[in-house]
Amino acid sequence: MGRFGVFRRVPRSAARGRQILSNTWVYKRKLNKLGEVYRHRARLVARGFLQRPYDSFNPDAISSPVCHKNSLRLFFVGVRGEKYENISG
Repeated sequence: MGRFGVFRRVPRSAARGRQILSNTWVYKRKLNKLGEVYRHRARLVARGFLQRPYDSFNPDAISSPVCHKNSLRLFFVGVRGEKYENISG
């Protein structure tokens, strides 16, 4: 993950009295219809339950951007109608 610039390592002294969150790996086994393991998944997650309010986040200003499914459907219909090309690749 360091190669892709997902995070950068900083010394503990750079925290200057702020809280440093730890992390943990979450492992999951994906099963097929027969109950056999066909894939192992792993992800690194921050232990956010250790956060103190107003230290690294403002609980009064937290928002989660959400799009209603009908709005998304309307967007896709518009894109399809204009025949835009996929430029993500």
